[in-house]
Formats: sequence, structure tokens, C-alpha cells
Amino acid sequence: SQTFPLTESVSGSPQYIKRGQMCNQVYDCADYTDECNPELCELEEVINGAILKACTFLLGSISVLVNAYMVTSIIRDKKIFKSRSQLMNLSMVLLIALGDFSVGTYLINIFSIDQYLGTGFCRSKYEWLTSAHCEALGVISTF
Repeated sequence: SQTFPLTESVSGSPQYIKRGQMCNQVYDCADYTDECNPELCELEEVINGAILKACTFLLGSISVLVNAYMVTSIIRDKKIFKSRSQLMNLSMVLLIALGDFSVGTYLINIFSIDQYLGTGFCRSKYEWLTSAHCEALGVISTF
């Protein structure tokens, strides 16, 4: 089978890797050349596909804008204390709006990270997945 010379292995010594060991989601090389090589592998991105990226940005933006408007209009409304049932209904709408706002915030953040990292996500995948920003987004996504 065909082998490809790569820089250095995780152990620190030069290494040749069989074609079957490349692009298999197992990082055999310390500099990720076995997985993050644009000539041999399709590089990962946070969001793959232009349509999905556009939908993520559009839905996130609409969600943030509309739900920010809803939250501020409900909070400003002085009529919420008119009746108990109206207070309960507006409280439920407020909770839904806050949840949708957090989902929109999550989508905008994921889109921003995708734009920032691009195809460089392959090399910085583990730094991103263990970062405080990623952890915070994980918490936001549970709302």
C-alpha cells in the first residue's frame, strides 16, 4: 500500500503513514498533517455547507432581534398586573422569548466561530472544544 511522509509523530520521531491511516479522524501526527492536509482530506469546518451557514446566520439574527423586542415590550408593559391570567400568559411568553433569544445567541456565536476558524478548525479543534467559550455555549444550548 502507498505511504506518505509526514513531519513527526505524536511520539516525536519522523513517521510514514499508510493511506488508510490518513483522514480517518485519528490524529497520528503531532502537527495534524495526517488529518488536516487539504491535498488529501476534506477539511472540517464548524458548519459545513454554504446553505447551512446562511440559515444559521439568518435564523440566529432573526431570533435575537425578534425576541429582544418581545422581552423589552413585555417588561415595559404596565398592564401585566391587570389580571392573574394575563400575568401568567405574559410570563409564559416571556420565558419562551428568553429561551428563543438564547438559541439565537448560540447560533450567532457558532456562526462567528465558523467564520473565524474556517478550515483552520481542523488544526484547532481540540483547543476550541476544551475552551471556556465552547463550554459557555454548551450551557446556553441547554435552555
